[in-house]
Amino acid sequence: MRISAPACKLAAFDPSHDFGAPLFDAGILRVGFHRLRGHFRAGSEYCATHLLHATISGEIVCEAGDKPLRVRKGEVLIAPARGPHRLRMTKSPCTVAWIHIRQTPQWEFLRATGREVRALIAPGDFENVMEAIVRLSRPEGARSAELMFHYAEILLILLSRELEHLHSPADRAAQIRLLRLWDAVREDPAHDWSATELAERVGLSSGYLPEICRRHFGVTPMQKVTSIRMEQARDLLRMTNLTLAEIAGRVGYETEYAFSDAFKRLNGCRPGAFRCSSAL
Repeated sequence: MRISAPACKLAAFDPSHDFGAPLFDAGILRVGFHRLRGHFRAGSEYCATHLLHATISGEIVCEAGDKPLRVRKGEVLIAPARGPHRLRMTKSPCTVAWIHIRQTPQWEFLRATGREVRALIAPGDFENVMEAIVRLSRPEGARSAELMFHYAEILLILLSRELEHLHSPADRAAQIRLLRLWDAVREDPAHDWSATELAERVGLSSGYLPEICRRHFGVTPMQKVTSIRMEQARDLLRMTNLTLAEIAGRVGYETEYAFSDAFKRLNGCRPGAFRCSSAL
């Protein structure tokens, strides 16, 4: 997306780097938080990603389509991929937060919608989380894997709430079943979970569960189990003095070495290094 904003303060984060794994795995390509003043235009004649563009203050106009859409303070533009996205500022100063979402099965439902503008459900929460994620990603910021993971998880919850109205009743019912399944995994992460047992727990075939899990969470069922285990491992590393072997056992790994390798793949560092950075 081309941007013309000579006097504006722009900041963005690419989740494929550093601590953005939860966002990137969920299909989030890029997030941004801009404080705009004077002149601002951005757009593309063909955008390969879905766009959510929230106006925190001021006003933005989306000029794509037959009728311009005004995105006022406290509102969000939802624009599906494969179309033109052209934005300009009409009230300065203006603060905006935006998210580019990849075309993945999880977000397929967005392609069935047209561009729309609606009120943000939780504008204050959305602003705070988006600004924190971008701030933590800056080289001069207080970079923290732990904080970034937590903010990323909160953003995904907020995003789900903002887009919930676009899901069919069947999709919402399936999502609730999956959320209950993940609650069961959180209650017993040391259990030897398998794809077959997960499917049995929600009454789905082992072939259909991965499809519906990718649609709603962007990952396979076992990848989600691993994510939950790592979520609890981070809490144990930060809040307890348990040895790595003890933590490994509590989150479902037979050896400290298997746990350490899995932790590094998902978090980008070894458990010991994460514990040291969290203690700073």
